[in-house]
Amino acid sequence: MTKTRLIFAVTMALIGASLIFSQAYAQGNSGESGNKVGLIDMEEVFKNYKKFTVLQEELQADMEKSKAELEGSFKRLQAAERQLKDSTFKKDSDNYTALESRFTTEKAAFEAKVQNKDRQFKRRQAEIYKTIHGEVQDIVQVFATRKGYSLVMRFRRPKSIDSDPRSIAADLNSSVVFHRDADDITDIITSALNRHFDQTAGTAPKRDSKVRTVSGQKPATSRTPTRTRSNP
Repeated sequence: MTKTRLIFAVTMALIGASLIFSQAYAQGNSGESGNKVGLIDMEEVFKNYKKFTVLQEELQADMEKSKAELEGSFKRLQAAERQLKDSTFKKDSDNYTALESRFTTEKAAFEAKVQNKDRQFKRRQAEIYKTIHGEVQDIVQVFATRKGYSLVMRFRRPKSIDSDPRSIAADLNSSVVFHRDADDITDIITSALNRHFDQTAGTAPKRDSKVRTVSGQKPATSRTPTRTRSNP
């Protein structure tokens, strides 16, 4: 191959590569073909979704009420313990045995009540997260399908003034190294969720009947794909 032909071949190869790159870039930005990827900060969505706030406040109010009830039971238990300690009965007497048995029974009942309440609130907390996460998934699916996204990934918005070592480590280990602002659909999804919540007078359908209703409304008895359908 002559030197002239070699130069011509290399030049044509470079031009071809340039054209291919330009076409791929144009297609990727136009959204006409290729994979369109969206990003969503779930922590931000949960924090700013009105329904999540309402459910959390209801849960907190019930926890405070339960705490007051348990404090009353605990005071009665303390009184029974003092009565046992201050008793003048001999430890081998029937009267002392009766007091001791009463205290032991009340203590066991109190501990069981505390454990039961703790399980109930943890279960409710889990159901709240499950419900909200499901509603976010539903509306993301609607938005992504409508806008042509083939993939929506979770990510954490960088906090420029965050000095928490765990937050810094999370940023360093993030799967997302670079993205455009337009790729972040967090605010769009949050706005759509809140719009739906406002339009339904704060009674967005629940995924599970175990989750408390908002404003005393009866929750939905089954999950439906159109539950959180709105216009993102």
